[in-house]
Amino acid sequence: MAVLVTGNVEMLKENDLLKMFPGEKVIVLGRISESKHRIRSIAWKKTTDIKRLLTVYHVTSILYFSKSVDPSKDLDGELLQIRKILNALTEDFFVEFLYVTGPDARFQTENSRGIMLSAYEQLLRRYSQQQHFSLKILQSLYLYQLSNSTDDLRSILTSDKDITLHPDQKAYYILGRDLLDLCRRIFDNWTDTFERIEVPDSFDITFQQLFEELNIYGATFSEEAPLSVLKPQTSNLRKDYGWFPKVSLLEDLSTRDLPTSAKEQKTLSLADRLRKLAKLDKTSVKVIVLIVLFILGEMLSHLLSNQMYFKTVDYRLFAIVISGLSLGMFYGIWAAVFASIGLIIQNILAGETNLQTLFFEPANWIPYIIYLVSGLVSGYVKEKDQADLFRILVENEHLEQQLSDEESFVEDLLSEKVELTHQILERQDSYGRIYRFLEDLETPYLEIFMVKLLDYISNIFDTDEIAIYEVRDNQTSKLQLTTAQNTTHLMLTAEQLSKVSQQLVNNTVWVNQHLRDDYPMYLAGIFANGDLRYYLSLDHLPTDKLNLYHQNLLKSLMGLASLSYQRLYQKTTSNVQHEILEEKVFCQKLLALRAVDSPYFVGQVLHLGVVAEEISPTVMIRLKEKLSSINSLGQVENQLYLLINTYAQSLADWHEKLSDLGVEIIDERNIEEAIEAIAFRQMMS
Repeated sequence: MAVLVTGNVEMLKENDLLKMFPGEKVIVLGRISESKHRIRSIAWKKTTDIKRLLTVYHVTSILYFSKSVDPSKDLDGELLQIRKILNALTEDFFVEFLYVTGPDARFQTENSRGIMLSAYEQLLRRYSQQQHFSLKILQSLYLYQLSNSTDDLRSILTSDKDITLHPDQKAYYILGRDLLDLCRRIFDNWTDTFERIEVPDSFDITFQQLFEELNIYGATFSEEAPLSVLKPQTSNLRKDYGWFPKVSLLEDLSTRDLPTSAKEQKTLSLADRLRKLAKLDKTSVKVIVLIVLFILGEMLSHLLSNQMYFKTVDYRLFAIVISGLSLGMFYGIWAAVFASIGLIIQNILAGETNLQTLFFEPANWIPYIIYLVSGLVSGYVKEKDQADLFRILVENEHLEQQLSDEESFVEDLLSEKVELTHQILERQDSYGRIYRFLEDLETPYLEIFMVKLLDYISNIFDTDEIAIYEVRDNQTSKLQLTTAQNTTHLMLTAEQLSKVSQQLVNNTVWVNQHLRDDYPMYLAGIFANGDLRYYLSLDHLPTDKLNLYHQNLLKSLMGLASLSYQRLYQKTTSNVQHEILEEKVFCQKLLALRAVDSPYFVGQVLHLGVVAEEISPTVMIRLKEKLSSINSLGQVENQLYLLINTYAQSLADWHEKLSDLGVEIIDERNIEEAIEAIAFRQMMS
């Protein structure tokens, strides 16, 4: 299970993500700031296979930060990213999608960014209904990152230019760590219903107050400046999620050294400037280079035309080839045209030719044809090489991305394999122990099943406040087994049971998130054929057990317990509650219970002073109503015996119960003594 963080992640810090999601595997699709590579980060490219990424990392939650959390960024390109993720979310993926936006859609004055965000939200809602994934939208305040030179808040605080602001303009900014804390709480308390959650401006700080407190000068405040005001808030985050912002913008900025607006410029040499200018792929630069090469070629041709060794070299041809190879075919042709004009002028001035002989003597065309062909060929070579280079670079980039993704997947799979091995061999809550837990629950007797389950849960959660209750007619609860001396706070009333029963059916575990005194901390259900048969109450837990990990652990264990109970339920030959067991079956149960070693099960066998065939049906019905699933009635030589657990109810309580029914207790023994007495009686008979 993993959380995928994507979108405008440049505003986030690696340390904040690690602190806010300590128990989750975090995958970042994009590039975060101040990264030390402690979080798996995958570059967002057009070739990134989102569906494969979701499958390999078992992503269950997606946290998408919109570009609108940064007021200086345009929303161009965000729609393509969102659609790419949504197209990967087929019906096979059950994910929780949290879309975090800026406050633009909440301003009282409508703006273009707010309209675009509303359209994106409608698109997400439509996809969530079609693809059946769970969606929530968090309308946050703006994020800021002063280390980024293009940050909007930084530009306001450090700009050399005069900035005009409205004196009542609020600084709608939030600390990134506080926002991530809210996101984590939303995921921890996730429900499948759609929600639009609004982050309030809790500190109510204006830019004018901010400038005055930080002693910053340079901004102008005017009533005529535009004013953006948030609509009234509808969300109650303190009540719903127990969240409130902990650090104000003013408090955070007062502890930082604000960057200065002056920027140091490095002095470049003339050669560096020319080299930098030549690398610019602009038409004006190419024209200048073409003219410079033409002038240079003409100068060399005229200056060296009288030199014996240099006049044989055609410098115009060099200029043409260089122009074509460096600038392309178009400029190579123009270089050939300029060189031809220069050659014609030079020949005319030297008296070697005139216009008549130039056009009517084919032999004179040869140098001009060579110039033109050289410009075409050199330009073609340039453009072909450039196209091949671009294609190779694209292929190389694609292969590098594939290799990087494969290496990431392999590395994560290997690390998960090592973690799984470590968990199986060493950890106390390992799969090996869970396997033994399943083995212990494989029993034909409900009493042993409940005792083993209670022992195991008590050891894991380190508490003695656990009880198992039977659900009767989906309304009443009857205590079956407990580790507590006082179970008043563990038992649910009929009204409480009706409120939580459906949540137990849906989620197996119910958590007392609001810490209500009239409910236990954890409730977990045991099911058979889809019906709630029993529920487990846990209370007074140590603080280190009150986390999402132990909540999921309890859910997994109770799911396994329900499977074991389902098999036990199906093996039952009779649906009659508390039937009187035959002598052989009753003795086999006593032998099995003798091996149970638990402080919460103290078995006693009561010899009742009634004959099984002579007891009246009315008394038998009233007797069965007082019994729990942990009690058993057995018949030994027509004598009726009752197996009870005296840990939760004392012998005195049972004497009182049975005397009210007119049933006398002749003898009472522990399980070991009862087995010996029955064996002796069978031997004597």
